[in-house]
Amino acid sequence: MKSIENGNLAAVPNINAEDEVGELSKSFINMMVRINNLMDDIKNHEKIKREIEFKALQASINPHFLYNTLNTIKYLADGQNIKNISEVTSSLITLLYTSICKESQYITVQEEVEHVKAYLNIQKYKYSNKFTASFEVEDEVLQYKVIKMILQPIVENALIHGIEPAEHPGIISIKIYREGDNIKFKVTDNGVGMTKEQVETLLEDNYYNKQSRFSGIGIKNVSERIKLFYGKQYGLQIFSELGLYTTVEIEIPILEKEGERDNAKGSYCRG
Repeated sequence: MKSIENGNLAAVPNINAEDEVGELSKSFINMMVRINNLMDDIKNHEKIKREIEFKALQASINPHFLYNTLNTIKYLADGQNIKNISEVTSSLITLLYTSICKESQYITVQEEVEHVKAYLNIQKYKYSNKFTASFEVEDEVLQYKVIKMILQPIVENALIHGIEPAEHPGIISIKIYREGDNIKFKVTDNGVGMTKEQVETLLEDNYYNKQSRFSGIGIKNVSERIKLFYGKQYGLQIFSELGLYTTVEIEIPILEKEGERDNAKGSYCRG
């Protein structure tokens, strides 16, 4: 008992009595075995936790470092008058700032539009100008707040699954306007279109090859986040005709123009 009291939890009392003291001794021994097993489990869990944390640190990139590095590349490209590298780098800086630098869940419609334009600007080099994109955005809605990354995944889906497989030049139309007390987002492409079954499949997690996407955010995630932040009555609808077009419509309520709804601090990439 003294040995256990001094911290040696592996010590086992040796009492062979058949009376109440013996029964207490057996119960105490069983209790110590369970405590030792629990201690071993805790040690193993802590070891696994440390390994996971270390791997996460190895895999992570400091956004501040990446942001500054991209600015350096842009500065060098500008200095050597390499316009295409400067343009792509500027667009990537915008994407980085909106997607991982801004701590707030909410951004303005104007910021979301700039985010999409930056994404498309990078993709025009990848697809060698295979597509054109047009924006029709009412001035009134530009300063309204929306959850970020609500539009870019929809446009990305139009590009990857609509325009890319098509043999003809692609057109992506993005319209944002006010309708009553709501904001409407409408993204239409003239790509390969989809069947009713493909539209249903589009909302499944395993539909995407996430390695080819800017982020892991797909249409299903956008739909779920809309319902989570705004209510189940809001969301997105998909209209498509095989071989002709696909249109995705998003409807959300208008939020206040001033202030952040979630009181976030802003950015942790700059400064």
